[in-house]
Amino acid sequence: MGSEKSRIYDLDITCVKTFVDEAVEALHTKEEELRAAEISLRKDEENLKHFRAVLLQREKKVEEAFHTHNRIKEELISAKQKSAEQAVELTKMTELLSQREREIMTQKEKFSLKEEELGVLKREMLQKEASLAEAHRELEARAQRLTQSRDFISKQASQLGELRNALQEQERSLAVAEKEKHLQQESLAKAESELEQRALTWLKARDELKNLKMDLAQAKSSKEVTQKELAKCETLLRQVRTELDSSQKEIHTLRSKLKKQVVENSRQRDEIAHYKSLLNNLERELCETQEKLDIEKEKHSSVEKSYNKLKAEWNEGQQQVLILKEKLEEQKDQLHASIEELNKLKIELQRKDSGLSDTQLLLHLRDAELTSAKMELQQSNSELSLNQVLLKDKSVELDDARNKVRLLQNEVFQLSTSLQAKESQLAKVTSKLNEREDELKHMTVALDNESTKLAEAKSVIEQIAKFSQTLANSASPAVAAIHREDTQLMQANYRLFAAQRENLEKGLQIVHLKKKLEAAVEELTAERAELEELKECLRVKDIKLLEARRDLTDKDEELRKLLNNWEVREEELKTLRRDVAEEANGLVTLHTLAQTQRMNVSPAEAAIENLELQAAKLNEEAALSALQSLAELGGELVHVNNHKAMLNAESDNVPETSFHQLSDNYVDSQTVRSRLIEREAVLEATQNAVENLLKLTVSLTSNAHVALHMNSG
Repeated sequence: MGSEKSRIYDLDITCVKTFVDEAVEALHTKEEELRAAEISLRKDEENLKHFRAVLLQREKKVEEAFHTHNRIKEELISAKQKSAEQAVELTKMTELLSQREREIMTQKEKFSLKEEELGVLKREMLQKEASLAEAHRELEARAQRLTQSRDFISKQASQLGELRNALQEQERSLAVAEKEKHLQQESLAKAESELEQRALTWLKARDELKNLKMDLAQAKSSKEVTQKELAKCETLLRQVRTELDSSQKEIHTLRSKLKKQVVENSRQRDEIAHYKSLLNNLERELCETQEKLDIEKEKHSSVEKSYNKLKAEWNEGQQQVLILKEKLEEQKDQLHASIEELNKLKIELQRKDSGLSDTQLLLHLRDAELTSAKMELQQSNSELSLNQVLLKDKSVELDDARNKVRLLQNEVFQLSTSLQAKESQLAKVTSKLNEREDELKHMTVALDNESTKLAEAKSVIEQIAKFSQTLANSASPAVAAIHREDTQLMQANYRLFAAQRENLEKGLQIVHLKKKLEAAVEELTAERAELEELKECLRVKDIKLLEARRDLTDKDEELRKLLNNWEVREEELKTLRRDVAEEANGLVTLHTLAQTQRMNVSPAEAAIENLELQAAKLNEEAALSALQSLAELGGELVHVNNHKAMLNAESDNVPETSFHQLSDNYVDSQTVRSRLIEREAVLEATQNAVENLLKLTVSLTSNAHVALHMNSG
């Protein structure tokens, strides 16, 4: 047991020694890292010195620009005084022009009133012309209607004449038919009389035949003669009968023809009566139309009279219009004379305006130079502020790094001192443990000896007990010896009890020593845990150092990017300034060209040119304001970077950062992004303004070329 415990203690001591060696090696590595950090800090200090030298050069440039700015300000003040004097003269001239313009406006109002009167007269004339045209159209329509009605009446009269002729012819034919009818009736009467005579003759002949038959019956002898005569008579009778039949047929046909002729005559008489009624109606209508024609002729004559009156009025209106036109021409001549005077005054004003515009252009050029100088100053100030802020950031970061290095050195020193103290405590504990182990070894040896003695005593007591039993069983004479042996046994028991007490005390001491060993082992485990915690703290610090270095490298890269962006933006701004200066020079040249051609330019074109110049000025001001906003945004970005660097320093000094601080840092990063977006928008606005200026210069140059070509033509 003792050997195993000593082995365990040896193993624990070796583990502690290995742990201490590892901690010492970690401390050596930390010292090497601290030396490397000191070397990087020295390099950063050298860079800071270089930046400070650059900043001093920039400050000298800023002072020179400030002196030039003051000089340009003085020149601007003198130019503004001159422009104020010229403005007073211009106000006087404008007052004169306003008076002349008022007079012209009054004349124009009178002229407009006269024109309105003329317009009213023209409208009345147009209305009268329209009414005359309508009356003329009505007259023409009525004349056409009269001619149409006359033609219609003539056609109807011709038709009536034709009808009358036809009726007369029909009447004649009726008279002829009536005559023929009378003749036919007479012939019929004759034929009837002849038929009657023939019938009478036939009757007579029949009677004679009857008589002859009677005679024949009386005288048969004379048959043959009579038969021949009878045959002849019969043939004659037959002929007469056929003639009678034919005559009757002719009479019937003649009677039917007469009936048909009577019906046709009645029909023709009805038609003649109908045609006569139609003729009477047509004659009545002709009378009515003639009366209407007479009425329309009277109306036509009245309309012609009104038309003649309107023509006379229209001629009078035309004469009045001619008179008014003559008056208007006189007033126009007066207006032209006043306008020529005004144009002369305007030409003088334009000359003075050209002088003023020259001075204003010079002033604007000076303003542009001033603004460019201001922008350069602001840019240099912003660069200075940026460089100062960067230097401050670098100095803050260096101070943070130094503080971190000092903190790490202090922590390492504390760890080394704590390790030394722990090593000394371990050495003391190991020495105490060795002493206690030696004592334990001695105690174990003594306990082993005493245990052997106790075993021997127990064996002796057992033997004595056996002997006593044997003696008690054998005999009572040996009571004295037994008492002696009992006393000896009692003494031995007492000794045994004393030895047991000593053993118990030693066992208790061993238990106490075990407890102390367990406490020492617990202390060793606690120290090991503390060492592990210290190792973890060292690892965390190493991680923080690496993160700080990464943050420093990221910030250096961000600063380099920002500086590169600023350099690119500076180049863009320089190009923009050059473009603005070139455009200003182009405007000056264009203005000089416009001065040479101002005599031939109309006031509307001069107003357009002034508006274009004002638009160019506004675009220039917009570009300058955009540049100023860029500078302000740069300052705000610098302020935000400072705030962010301070927050990072505080977060590095305090290991346990809160969630609110992290959220604030995130919000700051978001604001920085939004500011960068705004900055890009402002740069786009400046580019748009410069493009508008370029477009205006192109339009002005094109107008100037056109004017030059016109003048050369």
